[in-house]
Amino acid sequence: MHTAKKLQLCISFYILVRYSVQSAYLDNVPRCMPLVQSNEHEKNGTFSSNDYPSHYPAKTHCRFDFIGNPKERVKIVFTDFNLYHPDGAYSQGDRLSNKGGGHSVSQNQRERDEERRKEREKDCSGEDVDVLSAFVYDADDNLDRIDDYCGSAPPLSIMSSSNKLTLEFRSSTSSQYVRGFSALYSFVEDFGIMTGQQASGYPCRFIFNSTETSNGTIASPNYPGLYPRNTECHYFFNGKDNEHVELHFTYFHIDGVQPCDDDTYSDYVELSNYIPIDRKYDRKCGTMESGFKVKSDRKFFRVNFKSNDRYDATGFEATYQFTDKANHLTIRNIRNHGQIPTFWMTPHVILQSSDNENFTVSLEVAKMSATVKTLLEDLGYAEDKPDTIPLPNVRGEILRLVVNWCNQHKNDTPLPEDDEGREKRTDDISPWDQEFLRVEQPILFDLILAANYLDIKGLLDVCCKTVANMIKGKTPEEIRKTFNIKNDFSPAEEEQIRKENEWCEEK
Repeated sequence: MHTAKKLQLCISFYILVRYSVQSAYLDNVPRCMPLVQSNEHEKNGTFSSNDYPSHYPAKTHCRFDFIGNPKERVKIVFTDFNLYHPDGAYSQGDRLSNKGGGHSVSQNQRERDEERRKEREKDCSGEDVDVLSAFVYDADDNLDRIDDYCGSAPPLSIMSSSNKLTLEFRSSTSSQYVRGFSALYSFVEDFGIMTGQQASGYPCRFIFNSTETSNGTIASPNYPGLYPRNTECHYFFNGKDNEHVELHFTYFHIDGVQPCDDDTYSDYVELSNYIPIDRKYDRKCGTMESGFKVKSDRKFFRVNFKSNDRYDATGFEATYQFTDKANHLTIRNIRNHGQIPTFWMTPHVILQSSDNENFTVSLEVAKMSATVKTLLEDLGYAEDKPDTIPLPNVRGEILRLVVNWCNQHKNDTPLPEDDEGREKRTDDISPWDQEFLRVEQPILFDLILAANYLDIKGLLDVCCKTVANMIKGKTPEEIRKTFNIKNDFSPAEEEQIRKENEWCEEK
C-alpha cells in the first residue's frame, strides 16, 4: 500500500477511536443554559461561560445544546476565549489584552492556521486543564468530537454537520486572571456561503451568472472557519455564449492526500466543464500554499466541494472573472506588441488594501465609494491605463467583504444625500444583508469603519441598523455584556447619569 495512503488510514483510525462518542456520553451532564432551538423570530444570539467576563467557577461541568430546523446548520463564532491552562502565564494584563477574538486585525488566514496549529500542540488532556469540547452528530445520532479547545487562542468558527451541535465545558480550576469565553450562535441554511444565488430545492448549490455580476469571490462552507463534515456543495458558473470563466484559488487547505478518493478518506474539490465528472481535471486536496488557477473551456463550469465524516480544515477561497473569449485573444495580441491593454475590455479599477492585497473591480462598483470616486476624478481616470487606488485604512479581509457587498448592490437605487427627514427604521434589512452581516463583532465594526472611510452610504446604513438591532430592547448591563464593554462607573456615578438622562427612557 502507498505510504501516504497508509498514513491517512492510520490517522483515520486514530480520529475514529478518539473522537467518536456514544450520544449517551453527555446524558447526565447538566446544561449550562436552556436548550437553544431555532424559531422564526430568533435565528441568532450570544452565549458565554458562567459569570463572563469575570472568572468562571471551578469544578464546572455543563453542556450547551443547539438544535435548528431540519434544513438548518448551527454555526458558532467565538468572540473571546481565555481558559485556564497550567502552561499559561496569566497576569492582570492577560485579562485585558485578549478581548475581541484574540487575533491581530492584520492576520490573514494562513497566519490563523499557524496559530491554530501551535495552539493544538498544547495538551488539553490534563486533569488540571479547563477545556471546551465541540461535538456534532452523525446519521445515527452519535456524537462526533470536532476538537478540544484550551488555552487562550480563540477557536476557528465551527458549523454542524446536521441541525444539531453540542459544546461541553469542563473546568477543574479557576483563576482571577481568566475570563472564560463568549460566542455567537446562528442557525443558517446557506452554509455560511456569502456569494452567489442559492438554488432552491438543493441543500448546497450556488449559481453565479455573468448576467448578474462579472466577477467576485467564492469560498468553502463556513470559510474562514472550519468547514462542516458530511457536506457537499456545488458552485455553478454560467457565462454568455462567447464567455468562459477564470478562477484563481488564492487559499486552499482541504484535508486529504492524493488521489483524494474514498480509499484515502479524503475531502476534496472537483472541477468540471460539465455536470458529470471531467477527466481533464484531477481531484484537488491537501494544502497548496501558492494556490492555483483554472480556466473553463466553455461558458459553463462547475466546482464541487465534498467533506467526509472524519476531518476538519479551513477549506478554500477563490476569485472568479467571466471573460469574453474574443477579447481575451485581443488582449494577448496587444501584450505581444508591448502595449498596455484594457482589462477584459471593460473599464476597471484596482483597489489596494493596507496589507497590499489588490482587488480588481468594475468602474461602476468602484464609484459606489464616494471617496474612491473623488480620487478617480482627481487622478483623471483613463481606461487604457487603469489606476491602482491605495486604501490605507482598510485591510484586505474587510475590503473583500466591501467589494462583495458592492457587487450585490450595484444596481440599487442610491440613498438620498439628505435623509434627515426620512423615518429611521431598523426592520427593513434585506435577507441577503442579514446573512452577509452575520459575522463576528470585530468584523462588523471594521466594516462600519470601512464604510465610513470609503463613504459608501448604503453599506454604512445597513451596518448601523444591524448594531441598532443588537442593542434594541437591552438594558445597559446586557449591552455591556453583548459588546464586552467594561463598566468604569461606580454605582453612584451610574445612578447620577440615569437621573440626568431620564428623558431618554420616556415613552
